[in-house]
Amino acid sequence: MQRDKKYTTYIFLGFILGMIMLFTVSLLWNLRREHQQMLKFAKIEAEASYNKDLVYRRWAAKQGGVYVKISEHTPPNKYLEFLPNRDITTPGGEQLTLVNPAYMTRQVLELAKQQYGVKGHITSLNPIRPENLPDPWEILALQHFSKADDEYFSVEKMDSLDYLRFMKPLLVEESCMKCHSSQGYKIGDIRGGISVSVPLDKYYEIEKHDIRVIFFLHITIFVIILIVSFFVYRFFLKEIRRRDILRKDVLLREEQLELQNAQYEILNKELHDKYSEIATSEEELRASNEELVATTDALVDSNRDLLIAMEKAEEGNRLKTAFLQNISHEIRTPMNAIIGFASMLDRFDLSAEKRKTFTSIIINSSNQLLSIVTDILTISSLEAGLEKLNFTNVALNTMLYELMRMYESQSKIKNITLNYYTALADGEDVISTDYAKLSQILNNLLSNAVKFTHKGEINFGYKIDKHNLVFFVTDTGIGIEQSLHKKIFERFRQADLTIGRQYGGTGLGLSIVEGFVNLLGGNIRVESELQKGSSFFFTLPNILSTNYMPKEVLKRDARLQITILIAEDEMLNYMLLEEILLDSNMIIVHAKNGKEAVEICRTNPKIELVLMDIRMPEMQGDAAAEQIKKMRPELPIIAQSAYVHGHIDNNFNILYFDDSIAKPINHDELLQKILKFVNK
Repeated sequence: MQRDKKYTTYIFLGFILGMIMLFTVSLLWNLRREHQQMLKFAKIEAEASYNKDLVYRRWAAKQGGVYVKISEHTPPNKYLEFLPNRDITTPGGEQLTLVNPAYMTRQVLELAKQQYGVKGHITSLNPIRPENLPDPWEILALQHFSKADDEYFSVEKMDSLDYLRFMKPLLVEESCMKCHSSQGYKIGDIRGGISVSVPLDKYYEIEKHDIRVIFFLHITIFVIILIVSFFVYRFFLKEIRRRDILRKDVLLREEQLELQNAQYEILNKELHDKYSEIATSEEELRASNEELVATTDALVDSNRDLLIAMEKAEEGNRLKTAFLQNISHEIRTPMNAIIGFASMLDRFDLSAEKRKTFTSIIINSSNQLLSIVTDILTISSLEAGLEKLNFTNVALNTMLYELMRMYESQSKIKNITLNYYTALADGEDVISTDYAKLSQILNNLLSNAVKFTHKGEINFGYKIDKHNLVFFVTDTGIGIEQSLHKKIFERFRQADLTIGRQYGGTGLGLSIVEGFVNLLGGNIRVESELQKGSSFFFTLPNILSTNYMPKEVLKRDARLQITILIAEDEMLNYMLLEEILLDSNMIIVHAKNGKEAVEICRTNPKIELVLMDIRMPEMQGDAAAEQIKKMRPELPIIAQSAYVHGHIDNNFNILYFDDSIAKPINHDELLQKILKFVNK
């Protein structure tokens, strides 16, 4: 019990630490992104102001300048004295002066500064007017320009305030030569630019508001996950205590049963000794028989109580497993939501209601995208011929019951009756097939049945047809047109073009089903009519398991007095293997790396089997296996692989391994592999 509590505590603390790290990374990433977004919007405002000024300038240049009324604010430009028509008088006697593009741009920039706080400055490295001389920052920008589409911007201090300064070059155009030909300008030259300085104080306020929202969302989600995790942790501790009480009760009843069996043997011996006295002591024989009957009844009652206690313990384990599956789903859902919340903070101008709506949409889309990516990877693997079969012992009745439980709630919500049917008794329903692929086939068919059925019932199960098992999933849903019965198994194909819009889906589900059925050596067909429901049937070879034994038999047969070397550098993995083999009466020797495993096999001739991890420090598992086989070629070595589907990485040499087992390790599979080599 203490070991389980300690292990559960480690898992809880590790989960909390992982959540802290995840939320810290998410928070820092969002803060950095928010700052970049703020600068981006400020730059957009600056560039828009520049483009507006450039349009005004080009318009004035195309007109050759404009004449305006002479005033204190718009006096004649002394730098245009060389033009004969700089100043004119209208027929009505009004005095006008020519305003060239540069003159007009300066006045527009000054007006923008007064009204909006956005500063602008037209400048060049060789200006006509001294007022157009560049400041140090503008000198750097002008020196930076090499082509017309260059731009230069940065955050700078101006009047003790932060401004985003932005500058782009001005090209010499044909209309510019009227005023600047005396300076040696050529069309296409870069001789100056317009700088725009946008104050950042309003953007800082928006950034501060969004940062507070980011902090609040992260802290709220973290607190919710922390509270849920704490209650889960308390639940597990309670389950561990309850399981320990049941275990002690079972052990006590076993002791009582052994005591009663001993009494029964003594009573039998006494009856045998008194057999010779039966002829003369009929009354004593009757009394002895009554005592024997009473003892037998007591033994039967004790056995019944023991079976009830064991069933309760197994039921507790099953309930715990179901709870772990459900809580795993509940924890993963808010973790996915973190991504959605973070990505929605890019836009600062969203209303609270829109922000809430977009968040919900992105979360649902993320889950849908995950399903789509999984289907695409699976269909790609099928087409490339990379899918491999992993045959294990599969209890069909248990699988169907689990599917029933999985879809029961969805069918109740839609008021649909869900039934499943079996053809073999429990214990006789174990076949050899690929559990994951058979489970996905039935899941895809049941998911479609629930999706497309709005009333009536759904039935699924299997029956026996000679040497084959015939699985079926029938519903009373919308049905499929006769002409589409074969096409629905094609990639991305759905029965109707409107189905994708109304019900969603990628159209890969049935294609994956057909690929897996064919891979398992079977075939699939459909019977359906529009508005009358659909029935899917697929066959699989009825390959009964030949090496399947109940767990109790495996444990009894596995009590062999042998010495096994476990080469494992991860202590938690070693503890798991040690726990699995705890009741097998095996002597276990531990090596923490490949070099240590080689040395133990060299010095300890009692080692009869080696469980070798592939990836270890100092010496890899395959290199250690090679050296061990050179010393003791008869010594069996089983590789432990943590790679996907149990396939060992091509970087490792599997030539020197007699067998392999995939992580996570299955208890019964490990014992069967050990017995296979020990019995030799």
